[in-house]
Amino acid sequence: MNAKHRLHTASAATLIALWSGSASAADLWTAVIAAEGMTSYAAPDTILPHSGIKSMWELRDHKDKDGRSPNGKTFASVLRRVEYDCTNEKLVVLSETFFKGRMSAGELVDSAGISVEKANEWLAIKPDTVEAAMMSVACAEPGALNLGALRRFIARMVSIVMPGPETGPAPALAQGKQ
Repeated sequence: MNAKHRLHTASAATLIALWSGSASAADLWTAVIAAEGMTSYAAPDTILPHSGIKSMWELRDHKDKDGRSPNGKTFASVLRRVEYDCTNEKLVVLSETFFKGRMSAGELVDSAGISVEKANEWLAIKPDTVEAAMMSVACAEPGALNLGALRRFIARMVSIVMPGPETGPAPALAQGKQ
């Protein structure tokens, strides 16, 4: 998969970034590790395999609202699309979306995609780090995409971003819930 295609796939972050925390969030996120001042969650049902590379959505929930985005904005949680090279133990972050509230709730404060050049810059994963724990989840999956779970995930995102006229806006978004 080339860098341009990977970046196009990561643009789904726009859709997911608008999802604020809800009761169904517990169905999606699996806590992986609490370290470095945050709890890191994986969405195993979103793992996409491609020739030894696995991509996965991650959520990092900071204990203190002192995280800083690349543009210097304060955030409490960040939603990330990450690719892992399972064979060579490397990663590349394709997109990040930063939220004021916990668990991707509250105001969207910043977002960052990466350039095509950066999409080819893989970072080595050091042992015993948050990244190593997250890679173990992404790479431990058998590689078969759970299409049913992915369809439910996408349907949930669409219902929040584009609610039908009979339902009105999603409660968490309408009330500015954080």
